[in-house]
Amino acid sequence: MKFIAWQMLTGDKAKYIGLIFAIAFSTFLMSHQISIFFGLMNRTASQ
Repeated sequence: MKFIAWQMLTGDKAKYIGLIFAIAFSTFLMSHQISIFFGLMNRTASQ
Protein backbone atom coordinates (compact mmCIF):
# COMPACT_ATOMS: atom_id res chain seq x y z
CA MET A 1 0.00 0.00 0.00
CA LYS A 2 2.82 2.42 0.82
CA PHE A 3 4.46 1.58 -2.50
CA ILE A 4 1.30 2.54 -4.40
CA ALA A 5 1.04 5.81 -2.46
CA TRP A 6 4.68 6.60 -3.18
CA GLN A 7 4.21 5.88 -6.88
CA MET A 8 1.16 8.15 -7.00
CA LEU A 9 3.08 10.95 -5.27
CA THR A 10 6.26 10.78 -7.32
CA GLY A 11 4.68 9.73 -10.60
CA ASP A 12 3.76 13.28 -11.57
CA LYS A 13 6.75 15.59 -11.31
CA ALA A 14 4.71 18.83 -11.32
CA LYS A 15 2.49 17.58 -8.49
CA TYR A 16 5.53 16.52 -6.46
CA ILE A 17 7.30 19.87 -6.89
CA GLY A 18 4.08 21.74 -6.10
CA LEU A 19 3.62 19.71 -2.92
CA ILE A 20 7.19 20.37 -1.76
CA PHE A 21 6.80 24.10 -2.52
CA ALA A 22 3.47 24.27 -0.66
CA ILE A 23 4.91 22.57 2.43
CA ALA A 24 7.96 24.85 2.43
CA PHE A 25 5.86 27.98 1.95
CA SER A 26 3.38 27.08 4.68
CA THR A 27 6.25 26.33 7.07
CA PHE A 28 7.74 29.73 6.28
CA LEU A 29 4.41 31.46 6.90
CA MET A 30 3.87 29.72 10.23
CA SER A 31 7.35 30.61 11.49
CA HIS A 32 6.90 34.19 10.31
CA GLN A 33 3.59 34.56 12.14
CA ILE A 34 5.09 33.11 15.32
CA SER A 35 7.95 35.62 15.17
CA ILE A 36 5.47 38.48 14.66
CA PHE A 37 3.46 37.30 17.65
CA PHE A 38 6.49 37.06 19.93
CA GLY A 39 7.70 40.46 18.72
CA LEU A 40 4.37 42.03 19.62
CA MET A 41 4.32 40.30 23.01
CA ASN A 42 7.85 41.52 23.67
CA ARG A 43 6.95 45.14 22.84
CA THR A 44 3.74 45.16 24.89
CA ALA A 45 5.22 43.58 28.01
CA SER A 46 5.45 45.90 31.00
CA GLN A 47 8.88 46.89 32.18
